Amino acid sequence: MLVDYIEDVRVDGKNTDTWPDITFTDIREDLSGYQYITVSVYKFTHAGGQSGELVVFHDEGRAAICFGGDSIWGDWDEDTKMIRTDDGGHHYDTGGCFWEDDEE
Repeated sequence: MLVDYIEDVRVDGKNTDTWPDITFTDIREDLSGYQYITVSVYKFTHAGGQSGELVVFHDEGRAAICFGGDSIWGDWDEDTKMIRTDDGGHHYDTGGCFWEDDEE
């Protein structure tokens, strides 16, 4: 279930005061490599209590989703509002829900 989100925020990667609340360190480290970029952050909690976060880098067409360990990166689809992960092409929506790939 989507718990909190902030969409389309223009941030200065060099100025952490402009950043939205991003929990996971590896995503924060990646964000610091940009001068200016538009991001969205979606925080979610599943019924079993597992929480996570999806961060979208709109200008790059990329996103990262994290469920507590290392983040999983992939391509972001603005139309479907889903990430397709690089490690197998899994799809996740902004609430962290897994969707079967229709192409398989």
